[in-house]
Amino acid sequence: MATERLSMRKTREILRHKWLLGRSHRQVRDSVRVSLGAINGVLTRAKNCRIPVLGGHVDLCEACAFATPAYNSCRNRHWPKCQALTQAAWGSAQRPPVNLPGATPASRSRDGRMSVPGGPGRS
Repeated sequence: MATERLSMRKTREILRHKWLLGRSHRQVRDSVRVSLGAINGVLTRAKNCRIPVLGGHVDLCEACAFATPAYNSCRNRHWPKCQALTQAAWGSAQRPPVNLPGATPASRSRDGRMSVPGGPGRS
């Protein structure tokens, strides 16, 4: 049987219940209403994300020379920490353009972008 993909909200809820509230798997299952296997999967992915095995670099403070390791992400687009910004940028690029006051259909180019008088490419 195919399993349903967890939403980002449920993933965050599972992590909040387990790590911040310190609840057991069964308490999380009853609260979030997901299976124990789904909870285990989320926790496993969280533990395997941004670890030394994936590589990384060291962020060094120039003022105090404090070093912090910054590991590469797992690049899972459904994982909040790794690809949330990329996912949000993709979503905003897919939205239709906003109609601005004073814009006419004639002021739109063939690809749907607004043409601005005196803007780039204009004389």
